[in-house]
Amino acid sequence: LAMEFLEGDTLRARGTLSESELIDVAVQVTKALEAAHGAGMVHRDIKPDNLFLTKQGVVKLMDFGLAKPVEEEGGTQQSSVTGTSGYMSPEQARGEALDARSDIYSLGKVLEELGPTKKLAAIIGKALADDPVKRWPSAGELREALEAARRKRSSHAAVWVGGAVAILAIGAAAWWLRTAN
Repeated sequence: LAMEFLEGDTLRARGTLSESELIDVAVQVTKALEAAHGAGMVHRDIKPDNLFLTKQGVVKLMDFGLAKPVEEEGGTQQSSVTGTSGYMSPEQARGEALDARSDIYSLGKVLEELGPTKKLAAIIGKALADDPVKRWPSAGELREALEAARRKRSSHAAVWVGGAVAILAIGAAAWWLRTAN
């Protein structure tokens, strides 16, 4: 048995994240879910304790002990209800068949818990829809929405920085003209 040595903390131990950190973590988790779902697996236990943030800022999705393959028809069948209450999708809690959207719901619960979600409210709200049909249909589409939110946030910051630089330049020019006379 070989395991990767990780230095850092689980997101549970880490606690509240800034909005920027929350988006970065969420994008990385959606990429991990894309890989798992692409391999035909549903994790079934997405929670802060199973998301590890390394000292280098890399998120690791851990503990695939409850993961199950998605069957062609109807998703992953459950023989019993397994997972962590508080993070389970409604269909998982009812013991119904699961697909990737169940993990998306659980990730939405994690994001809601770990950081300021005001600017991400619509994205997280869609992940938390009670009806799986109303959720993000894939981790990839959720990732794209998160990346768009990050770009929007960055462009707003650029406008503020540009405005501040312009004000400083005008102030410096006014001071120079005043002292030159």
